[in-house]
Formats: sequence, structure tokens, C-alpha cells
Amino acid sequence: MKKDLALAEMLKNETDVLHRQAETEEFQTLLMRGQLERRQLAAFFEQLYCLHDFLETCWRKAEKHFPALSGLLAPEQFHTNRIAHDVEFWGGSLDAEPGPSVDHLIRCIDCAATQDPGFLAGVVYVLEGSRNGGRYQALAIRRNHDLKETEGTEYFDPYGDDQRKTWKAFRDRLNALPLSEADQLEALAGAQRTFQAVTGAGAEALQRDSDALAQ
Repeated sequence: MKKDLALAEMLKNETDVLHRQAETEEFQTLLMRGQLERRQLAAFFEQLYCLHDFLETCWRKAEKHFPALSGLLAPEQFHTNRIAHDVEFWGGSLDAEPGPSVDHLIRCIDCAATQDPGFLAGVVYVLEGSRNGGRYQALAIRRNHDLKETEGTEYFDPYGDDQRKTWKAFRDRLNALPLSEADQLEALAGAQRTFQAVTGAGAEALQRDSDALAQ
């Protein structure tokens, strides 16, 4: 890990392998093509809801312990309400339990809320960064399911034409955080765990659907 890189650049470089691996997974391939079934999308959005609902609760707690985190996320970067709309649109349940992948990340987030601000920064780096590809995923889903505007895709495309500007502003705030070298290593750990959790949640959504069809 190069010490002279800004945090966002370091995270991008050090998670590049995980990023590329995620893009080759079956779920991500189907997502980018808009070819997921309604029940598969519902299962995935349920897991995103579990993750974001817990994360945003912990984030408020973390801001009290680590004031430097305040302001990293703009008000529009709290997504629980958007995901709730998507869950309900696809026929999912807001009472669904987290699967193994998301549950593991949630446990890590719970510990980090009072101990590791860097870990939390790494988590939101990945989740916010996913919007860069999310716009294309949203377009594919809308096209293949014949949807209007943001139907069923509020989470994937929350900023519309402001996506690039919003991402740059977030990166600038992330790079300005006064994190120690140890905190930055925790940020990398948070980013890696988040890639693994979201990728795992996609695979679990497909497996759950396959198991249901086999019954």
C-alpha cells in the first residue's frame, strides 16, 4: 500500500481485484443486463435494506464518538427510505432477516461504531461508489421490466445527472478525514468486507430463489 496516495485512491487501488471479481459473478452479470427476476431483485433489496438500516443507525452513534465523521455523508446519502421503496416495489419484506454475508458485515459495523471510524469510512466508500455502476444497472432493469423513471431502482440511481458531481464531492470529503495510518488500514478492511458482503448477498439471493423453485 502506497503511503503517499489519497485515501480514496488507495481504496480504489487496493480493492481493484475484489471489484473485478465481483463484476464476473453471476448475480452481477445478470444485474448489469437487467435480467434478474422480480423475486431475485426482492431478495437482494431485502439484504441491502438490512445493511443500510443498521449502518445508518450505527453511523449516528459513530458521529458522536468520532466527530470527524460528521459531514462525510450528505443528507441525500442516507438511503434506507429509497431501499424500502424498492423492496416494496419488488414484493419483498422489510422484516426480512440478514443473510450470512450481510449479517457478518453488520456485526463488524456494530463493533466499529465506537472503535474504528476508518472501518466505517471504508464501508460507505464502497456503497457510495457502487452508484457509479448503479445508474447503468437501473437503466437495464427499467428497460427489461418496462418500468418508468425510478420505479424499483431508487437505490441504484439516487442522484440522476448529479451522480458524478456527488461522487467527487464525497471523495473530497473522504480524503479530508484526519485518519491515522492505522485508521486507513481499517478503512481498507471495511471496504474489503463490504465488497465481500454485497457480492455474497447477490449469490445468496440466487441460491434462495433456486431453493424455492426446487421445493
